[in-house]
Amino acid sequence: MTPSESAAPGIDRSDWRRGRVFWFDSEKGFGYIKPDDGTEQVFVEYRCIETDGYRTLHAGQPVMFVSTARPRGHEAVTVRPAAGRPEPGIGAEPA
Repeated sequence: MTPSESAAPGIDRSDWRRGRVFWFDSEKGFGYIKPDDGTEQVFVEYRCIETDGYRTLHAGQPVMFVSTARPRGHEAVTVRPAAGRPEPGIGAEPA
């Protein structure tokens, strides 16, 4: 399903952005997305991942997402896996 096929309630199709998972801890259920447009990293929690089965992401995985500004930075509100191959070299453990 693409964002143009079905947008989450209250989300306009133009709000969707592309990016790649920078880092994601499956045990803790959170990580970061590196937007393709070069803007700052976006925090992501497992609860906003729209996928069948176990909600997790993998470093380098391409995604489509919608984010919102929060006091501590941008946070994803909806994330969907996107077509494409993982990008090697992404996903260094944050310091």
